[in-house]
Order: sequence, then structure tokens, then C-alpha cells
Amino acid sequence: MKNRALLLLLTVFVFGTACNNDDDNNGVILSGYDRMVDKNFRLVDIEISANGQIIANGSTLLDCEKDNVNRYESSGTALTRFGTLRCDPNEPVEEFYFWSLISNESKLILDYSGPSLRVYNILTNDGNRLTLERYTIEDIDNDGTQESIRTITWYSR
Repeated sequence: MKNRALLLLLTVFVFGTACNNDDDNNGVILSGYDRMVDKNFRLVDIEISANGQIIANGSTLLDCEKDNVNRYESSGTALTRFGTLRCDPNEPVEEFYFWSLISNESKLILDYSGPSLRVYNILTNDGNRLTLERYTIEDIDNDGTQESIRTITWYSR
């Protein structure tokens, strides 16, 4: 009886440790770049706060925003493909810009050419989810006072 219990315990141990859900890349740890490049990401949630107060969140996202796809190409270009639902009928089919990672892949830079350079903190980048955080100072409510704006966007593949 002891031998059967030992054999059962050994079998459970061998099968329990033989497979690992994280072995998709044969034990290779992917860089942040590799987890983002040539993948499609869709906006799934957003939170915008002004001076610490939430002023918009995912419940305010429009369907025309949710069907867009962001893609970061290995060439250093990125694009947003606007979905079939259009927020603006004059919206282009695609918008191209440049992207790069800095600070040990903890920050994403999006360069829309000209004065439209945006820097994001990368909060999550696991190959399936991408969470970005951005801080700006702007007069969001047009009252003549600058507010501290924090925007967090959640994307999924």
C-alpha cells in the first residue's frame, strides 16, 4: 500500500511539474518590444482624472472608439486602423506615426510628427494586455485654469 501511495504521489508530481502555461516561448523571456511588435491591440477601457477626480471612464467610451486597432510595426512605424464605426465621417482609414520604447522599455513614445510627441508610462505589457498611463497639464474644462490630467488606457489583443 505504501508503494502505491508513493507511486501515485510521484506520478502527480511529475505530471504537475512537466507542463507550464508560460512555456509558449520555449523558456525564452520576451522583451517588452517583442510583446508589443506586430500585434493588434484594441482599446477596452479608459480612465481620465483631473486634479485627482475621475472625469471619464470606460462607460463613456464610444463604440466607434472600441473598434479601432493599434499596431506597432517592427519598422518603428505604428498605425491606428479606424474600424467600420466612425466617430467622424471624415476620419481616415488609417493613421500612421512612429513609436519607440525607452527607459528599459518602461516608457512608450508615440511621435505623430511636429509638436505631437506623446510619452506614456507602460504599466502592463504581457503580450496580451497593454496598459498605458500619461500625464498632461491642460485646461480641460475651458475655465482658464490648468488642470493636472492623468489618463490610463487599457488595451487587449
